[in-house]
Amino acid sequence: MKIHSISVLIAIPFIIVAVGSGYFVLMKELSSYLPVLIVSVIAIVAIYTLQPHIDFLYYRKHPQRLEIKDRTFLEKFSPFYNTLNDEEREIFEKRINVFIRSKSFKLVLVETLNMPEDFKIAIAIPAIQLTYRLDDYLFGKFDHYFGYQHPFPSPEIQKLHSVEIKYEDQMTVFDIEMLINSFNPQNRLFNTGLYAFSGIYQHLNINIDFNLLEDEEFWKAVYAISGFTKDFLTLATGIEPSSQFQILSSIFFSHNTQFQVILPEQYKQLSKIYNFA
Repeated sequence: MKIHSISVLIAIPFIIVAVGSGYFVLMKELSSYLPVLIVSVIAIVAIYTLQPHIDFLYYRKHPQRLEIKDRTFLEKFSPFYNTLNDEEREIFEKRINVFIRSKSFKLVLVETLNMPEDFKIAIAIPAIQLTYRLDDYLFGKFDHYFGYQHPFPSPEIQKLHSVEIKYEDQMTVFDIEMLINSFNPQNRLFNTGLYAFSGIYQHLNINIDFNLLEDEEFWKAVYAISGFTKDFLTLATGIEPSSQFQILSSIFFSHNTQFQVILPEQYKQLSKIYNFA
């Protein structure tokens, strides 16, 4: 049986004690049970407040594989996952599980709702792919992820766009449909997940050693590797992508073979940065 929230299991005995002692206090008017009721209620409130932290600590120490339906989602939407052997897939799944249990995910419709599990996994896929060979895969305090099912505006970027990193607030926003569709190479779409998480990774590791190209040379190389032009990426994301590191990180993972041929120096650098050497 899968344990989805260890904090709920911890809370169950306190809930039983609270109900029992509450019965004796309220129905039988036995005040001697009042301290027990108070302590139980305080424990329940504390567990509820600390639930994300408790669950994270448990899953970090006891990571679990994904359920079969979630593995099927990975097989359908993650080409990287499909290249892994069984042992590597287990590591990938356990990291996905820890990631989604340690972060906050909200789906923005008419109102903000809890995000469905498959959407959480869709956001986690590029995060874990990018850091698969690194020890740290949780991206620091970037704990809040929001998803729309369409391009969205924001106070900072008024026009419709499909991805946005809010560095000061340590949160990221995605057009989930665009993100999922970008996983399929046949769709020839820019992977906004790899783009976002490489930006967060660079933000958290400011001393990354990476050689930049002249602007014209850069865009020629990007087109030769991926077929993406600057106008295409601007149209795809809704913003003008300016970070060479983010763009090249994205196509390093999505167009690896072509990348090695066209930009061998940057290929070696990114291989070292992401430990794919």
